[in-house]
Amino acid sequence: MAPLLYVQLSGIPGTGKTTLQGSLVRAIPNAVAIDKDYDMAYFGEHLPDLQGDDLAEAAYGRALGRADDALRSGRSVIFDSPLYREFVAAGGARVAAARGAEYRVVELRCADRQTLQARLDGRPSRNYPANADLSQPSAVPEGAPHLIIDTTDLTKAEVLTKATEWLGLSRVPERTAPQDLSRGL
Repeated sequence: MAPLLYVQLSGIPGTGKTTLQGSLVRAIPNAVAIDKDYDMAYFGEHLPDLQGDDLAEAAYGRALGRADDALRSGRSVIFDSPLYREFVAAGGARVAAARGAEYRVVELRCADRQTLQARLDGRPSRNYPANADLSQPSAVPEGAPHLIIDTTDLTKAEVLTKATEWLGLSRVPERTAPQDLSRGL
């Protein structure tokens, strides 16, 4: 039986977090995807006066609540976030500990600015600045197991292999479709 996991993905946009999230959800039995972007959109639509840090805290709080619900149900969580905010990392570690899940951080980087920009330019309807800060560190909780993968020259399969081997899941069969809990349980 696979261990109960809370895998926190981190890294700037374009490094492959969402791609890895989908692959991990297919590879880990009973895992679910949690992404705060749904919550940002929800609050943006229903509470348009909520802005900036207040909006981020509300969205992340709601996403962490969904992660807690999933873990309580015995489902592993793959949480997609840049992880710049310490309260997100601390919240994830706290939720995992409360539910007896292993908390792990997989940080994705893309060391080559041209490769990163090409990835960002290939996204529909998203504008990211060409001068994005490539050095912004993730807010990894002290002592948390933390893997860094430079995705610059790796295939999706190579990134998945590195992550699953580090998670102790190197021979896990991949399911056909991810289960996305962006809209709740």
